[in-house]
Parts: sequence; structure tokens; C-alpha cells
Amino acid sequence: MATLDLQVGAGADDTLHNINQTTLAHTFNAASLIYRWGNLLSAGVNYVYACDARFTSITIGQGNTIDVAYLTLTARTSLSVTVVRTNIQAIDEDNAAIATSDAEHDADPLTTALVAWDSIAAWTGDVAYNSPSIVSVIQEIVDRAGWASGNAIVIRWLDDGSDSDAKRDGYTYNSSTTKAPKLHIEYTAG
Repeated sequence: MATLDLQVGAGADDTLHNINQTTLAHTFNAASLIYRWGNLLSAGVNYVYACDARFTSITIGQGNTIDVAYLTLTARTSLSVTVVRTNIQAIDEDNAAIATSDAEHDADPLTTALVAWDSIAAWTGDVAYNSPSIVSVIQEIVDRAGWASGNAIVIRWLDDGSDSDAKRDGYTYNSSTTKAPKLHIEYTAG
């Protein structure tokens, strides 16, 4: 079994997207200092969030078996409001590029594989937290006919009906080059 430990390696490779639940206006930020998912209540308006993290140079061959996969995120702030309900998917492309606009973000095709990460416990600032297993999400990408070793994967983490003001904040590459989102994969070559 081989292991890959990857981290977002550029400021533009982790993005933040939110939707104002009153006006349905979208906001996209490619240089965010916060990697946020869940629901933010601000001035009486709820905003729901989605984040992308791009991991490059994934040296897994097409069709290899993914045995273990998860994200590691480091909390930027201590937050405990519940209930946070989220889903983790990936951009369903062979060598995914990160969105550079709201329109690109909204048009991105997503994997059928989806992992729910719900009822996320309280987070303490500067502590690292692992997601549930995302083996099914990564496996769907490396099983694509056009996948090749060295390609990139973009993981999307999006709100799925979190309670009002229930959110979690992590570091982005722009806020910490060492605490940016990480991806751990263990795989068996086929």
C-alpha cells in the first residue's frame, strides 16, 4: 500500500463561495483567509457556504484501489454552535481546475459519490480535525477513463442544511501556508 500526504499549495487553490439566503445573491472569493462551511447569521440574514480545495500532483494510477482517504482541516477559530450539516464531493473532471468565478463554481460538475459530515462537534482554534472517510469520492475520480497519475483533484465541501449560525472555520493557504487543507490517501496499485 502506498501513501500520499498532500496540502493545498497556492493561495488560489482554496476558495470560498456563499449564498445570501434572503436575496439568493452569490459571492465568490479566491483569496479568502477563511475556509468555511455551514451557515453564518449576519445582520439577520443567513449565508450558506461551500469551499473548494485543489490538490495537485496526485500520483495515483488510473483505476488504483483507494483504501483510505480523508481531509485534515485546522480550525481557525473556536466554534461550537450546532447543528452543522455538510457534504463532501469532488469536481467530476479528469484534471480539475479550481473555479475562478462564481459562474464557474456554479457550473462545476460534481461526483455522484457524496460523503455526509453532519453533527460536527465543537472545534477549538488551531486544532486539526479529520473528515470522515472520502474513499468513495476519490475512487470515483481515479476510476474515470481519462484520469492519469499526476492530475489534480478539487474537493468541494458544502453546506447541507446547517442550523442558523452553525458553522466551522478552517485555515486557507492565504491564512497559513502550513495549516491549509490537507488530503491523506492510501492506495493499492492495480
